[in-house]
Amino acid sequence: MKYNKISSTAANNNYYLYQNEQLIDNYASHLNPFEEKYFFSAYLPQQNVYRGELKLQIKSDQFFSNHEGTLSSIEFDAGNGLGYQSITIGEIKKFSYSSTGSKTWKLRVRYHISGHIKTYETKGKTYVLGASCSNCRYTPSNVDLDTTITSKETFWFSEQPAQGRVRVYMDGTVLDKPLIVFGGFGFPGMEYGDRFVQTWANDTSLEGPLQIGVIPTTLNDDLFNNGYDIVFVDYIDAGDYIQNNALLAESVIEWVNDEKANAGSTEPNVVMGISMGGLVANYALRSMELDGVDHDTRLLMTMDSPHRGANIPLSLIALVQRGIEIYGDNIFHSLRPYQKMFFTNSARQMLINYVSAQSTTVTKDNSMHEAFMNDYHGRGRPQNCRVVALSNSGNNSLGNNWNGINPGDDLIDISASCRLTNAVTGNFGYYFLKYLGLFLNTKGSVSLNLKALSSQSEQITDFNINFKVKVLLVWEKTIYNQDIEYTSENGELPWDSAHGGLIGEGFGEVPNLNEEVDELDLGCININENLNNFYFIPQVSALNITPANNGKYTEAQLKKAYTVTNDLDEIPFDNIYTEPLGNQLHTRFTQAAGDFIWNEIDNVEESRDHAIFSSFVSNLQINSSDCISSNGSVSLSKTPPSNLKLHYKWEVIGVNSYTLSENNSPTNHISGVVDNNIIATIKCTISGPYNSNGTFNWEKVILKNVTSRPSSISVSNIPYSLCYDTHTGSDRVIVNGVDLSVENIVVKTYSGSARFGYYISGTSIYIYPYQQGFIYFDVETDNNTCGSNTAFVSIRVDQCGGGEIHFFPVPTSETLTITLQETESKNKLMVQQTTPSSNIESMDNIYTLVVINDEGENILVLNDIQVENGYELDVSSLKNGFYYLSLVNENRSLTKRFEVRK
Repeated sequence: MKYNKISSTAANNNYYLYQNEQLIDNYASHLNPFEEKYFFSAYLPQQNVYRGELKLQIKSDQFFSNHEGTLSSIEFDAGNGLGYQSITIGEIKKFSYSSTGSKTWKLRVRYHISGHIKTYETKGKTYVLGASCSNCRYTPSNVDLDTTITSKETFWFSEQPAQGRVRVYMDGTVLDKPLIVFGGFGFPGMEYGDRFVQTWANDTSLEGPLQIGVIPTTLNDDLFNNGYDIVFVDYIDAGDYIQNNALLAESVIEWVNDEKANAGSTEPNVVMGISMGGLVANYALRSMELDGVDHDTRLLMTMDSPHRGANIPLSLIALVQRGIEIYGDNIFHSLRPYQKMFFTNSARQMLINYVSAQSTTVTKDNSMHEAFMNDYHGRGRPQNCRVVALSNSGNNSLGNNWNGINPGDDLIDISASCRLTNAVTGNFGYYFLKYLGLFLNTKGSVSLNLKALSSQSEQITDFNINFKVKVLLVWEKTIYNQDIEYTSENGELPWDSAHGGLIGEGFGEVPNLNEEVDELDLGCININENLNNFYFIPQVSALNITPANNGKYTEAQLKKAYTVTNDLDEIPFDNIYTEPLGNQLHTRFTQAAGDFIWNEIDNVEESRDHAIFSSFVSNLQINSSDCISSNGSVSLSKTPPSNLKLHYKWEVIGVNSYTLSENNSPTNHISGVVDNNIIATIKCTISGPYNSNGTFNWEKVILKNVTSRPSSISVSNIPYSLCYDTHTGSDRVIVNGVDLSVENIVVKTYSGSARFGYYISGTSIYIYPYQQGFIYFDVETDNNTCGSNTAFVSIRVDQCGGGEIHFFPVPTSETLTITLQETESKNKLMVQQTTPSSNIESMDNIYTLVVINDEGENILVLNDIQVENGYELDVSSLKNGFYYLSLVNENRSLTKRFEVRK
């Protein structure tokens, strides 16, 4: 840096004067009292060198010079004995050390000026840690900050604000480039965070909490080498409601943003949620968006998170709940951690299936899970950042097979029959000797069978203890008999067999399931155990797949291996990862998973641009007139981001022809609309952003329904009057232009009349004509009290002016009642959408029912439909439109067109 300093000879030569306590220039001397000086300084943020390697990068915005010369070179001596090496601005240069200890580094620059070379140099100190230390930067002993953060608010049902332990491992001396990692489930005593940090930081431990496994060394190296500061968040009470810990997550994110601002950083956050932490992070980020709070996050990654719930075998839950209810901690003490886990609020929010056993009856109760899922999915995923999901499930297709455990298979099958004296040292023996007295000749039997869920109703939990004693050495008397039983409901989904992440050898600090069952050994026991192989986080949950059958998954979905190549369109994430080597233990990090994580983190430009793109298209609408019959301007409701290069494609759907004034613009002008129809749709497809190599490309379609030929409809000379039943209100019709119609009124075109169309709004149908002139209708009604059920309607249609006529409301029932009426031809099928009260009456009992859409696709196929006692078909999942319903058996084939209106 060049600066001016008063010359040491200026005073003696009178180059300046001292007047009125001020120094002023002596213009008479005609000489400059200043002389030019140069100052050169450099700062090395990395005060400690880890793994024997120093990474150096001088960015253009970090190098300042006002030197009048031309920069000739920059050289750096790392103090490793290799002397000066040339570096360039923006280049990442690495310097290796063969020994540890304090090192003196030097930096010098050279400028070329007036045929001469000027050299400036500075130096400093750094300390080299062990050259062979792998990942030592992120070990618990190297924590830079260990603090507790409390949420600013409290969830309604929680007793107090959530607290979390936050540990920060910085790349330098300030928190300026954060990777925030939210841990998973735990409860007091599990010390999840300690194990989690140790496993993340070291590659020496094969297993960690929740089987987190080996964090690939390359991931930590990449994070450290690129300046990331890892912020680990652990919950003081992970069993609290997920919403409460999400409020904690909001406070942590705001705290991190404040720390970044204090450090002068503008780096957006990268957030990762492990298992339950994915739910916490997703809920927190989306809540901040809904509340208008900037979370400054560009990327969210969830690792085997139960977006649709977690699975613990229902048979095991029933056993633990009821067993501890009966025996307390004596026999089942080793399974107490499971019950402790089941009872926590967050566990119940996540568990797909749950039973309570507060009395002799074991009752299924999924209310907390369903309530949380409604809240969670009602909010949705964050819109202002890129969101990706990792699943520990395999990406290899299973076809029609289950993976590992088949539905209905034994998870545990135990049988034992022996004298109690054989089990004096066992858990059972100690318990019964203590509480039933010492009967040396007592005979005991124990049986335990737990099954995997299937779609059939069956006994999945069966536990029995029976002890008998001989009385007077002649006859046996039962002195103790206890059963624990639970029968699953018909239609259950086989979650224990679903494709997904495995539970593995234990759940954090919760004991190994098979080992704990082995503690039940009486010394004469036969055990067949398969309990460690059930699937804890099904793939459909980790990838947040939408249930296909009215809010319920199908078995085909549980078996399917979803891949980014084939299925990303139906997955609500921007990218997904599934394991190429098949199903893995829950939250285990493989090398391939680590590579995926780093690729997502390192793709800064894409995740940053995607966050901007997502924010722009969120709640984006089209501004236009509701009528485009002649012409009109169209635009988007938001100003496009200036730093993204987007492409806009405008279309008008449902018209014969039209003209647009622009090819690629966020605004446009529509003219020359030609249309024989009435309804049209304006469509804008937004793609991008495109960078120099064209690799980043997302798409969002914005639609708006408009009219293309509005017509004025007047009612003239209605030649009839249908009665309005004042007692039941069952019939309402159009009288003098006033709509009085209600359900059971059917409007049909008269032979030879002009065609008409309609659109649906709310629970009403509005009629639009296709051309001007007269339209004739027959109107049929049921329950007409005037004696006549039909009448004739004539409507005059005038061109232009806008308007419509409201004929009748849409039936609100979601049940399609099908009635078969016997005729000579036996082919008449009447279909009505009414309240579910009618029955099917037919001489034939068994049918195949098929619902076909207007494109000829089979929407629904049901076999072996019995119609003798009636049948009602739920059509709530069908979209508005026309369908064909066909009933087929060996004797007949009946088809009827019907319509769904909502």
